[in-house]
Amino acid sequence: MYSNVSPSFSFYLSLFCWAHLWFFAVVLAVKRNNHTANRFLALFLFCFSFIHVQHVLLQVGWLAYIPFFDPLCGVILSALGPLFYFYTKALTAEPLTKKDNLHIIIVLPAVVHLLMLLFFKKGENLADYYYTGTSEAKHYTSINVLLLCGMLLCFTVYLLASINVINRYLKKINQSYAKAEELRLKWFRDIVIALLAFSFLLVPFTLYYANVSLSSLILGYFSTLIYFIIVLKSLNTSVLFNNSLAADTQPSVATVEKHKYQNSFQTNESIDRLGQQIENFLAQNPLLYDEDLSLKQMADALNIPPYILSEAINRYFRKSFFELINTARIEKAKTELLSLESANITIEAVGYNCGFGSKAAFYRAFKKTTGQTPTAYLKEQELTC
Repeated sequence: MYSNVSPSFSFYLSLFCWAHLWFFAVVLAVKRNNHTANRFLALFLFCFSFIHVQHVLLQVGWLAYIPFFDPLCGVILSALGPLFYFYTKALTAEPLTKKDNLHIIIVLPAVVHLLMLLFFKKGENLADYYYTGTSEAKHYTSINVLLLCGMLLCFTVYLLASINVINRYLKKINQSYAKAEELRLKWFRDIVIALLAFSFLLVPFTLYYANVSLSSLILGYFSTLIYFIIVLKSLNTSVLFNNSLAADTQPSVATVEKHKYQNSFQTNESIDRLGQQIENFLAQNPLLYDEDLSLKQMADALNIPPYILSEAINRYFRKSFFELINTARIEKAKTELLSLESANITIEAVGYNCGFGSKAAFYRAFKKTTGQTPTAYLKEQELTC
């Protein structure tokens, strides 16, 4: 059925995938002012590349000279799930806890399996342990299929956990009304969904036929597609290569200032000057009331880099970007609420005018800032007049 699949093409495709995954991993790892998410992604891509490293070595016959490379790959590939999960948490600025260290346990079965093979199997017998068939049409053995299915199940569980992390983050930013950040993460959520579809559909189909060359082709095509999607999207967003996402979602600005900016080149005087520029922006620039306002847009308007703007907001105002924007919008809303009757508008309209995309977002931000709803605020003002 698969006699038309060319092993040589499969080999070159895997070689290409191996090369570009390592290249992208190195680019992420050595980037200056690196974000933790970039490091986790670099590790994930490096480990994922061993699927292709394994296939290249198999095609050229080198696995016979390094017989324990297959079980070693099992250890490396079993770490894919935790690494992707850690990457998602870092990307959404969700701190890693001590409990997260326990995820390393997921690689222990693969380590035990490797040790068992080292002590109880001879190296020359491992080829038959993992593969069967001729060199032109190699297939996975039953035990190899079971091992791959186990790793696939673990990876699928971590993908679902990553979806849960993304949903928690989206819920959090919706409470502060950060539509732009939701759009920035949408493409990443699509990639996770694509990985889930791959796990549930393509991989079981591949393992069912257990053809090594066919598996390599499918993995090669898919990983290449994912790679180019990441590159394309990273050109249009700053999620992968910008520290602003984490900087603007930390709960404690004082902690951020203490640790993140201890080696900053920005003096107190320069921060004061930037703070005054930001105050002028908040007082005069109508971009403040654009519901899609992002840190980058504001930085472009002030003609300064986003990371400098983020630092200035944290240090001068002791707030995150979203807290600052919402506070300024609520101040404007409080003024407009006092003239509802004369302006002949509704409370909801005030929210839209001040940059909130929905009634719920406006009410949440107003209550978080003032401690009361817009309606309660109006009644209080009427009583004091």
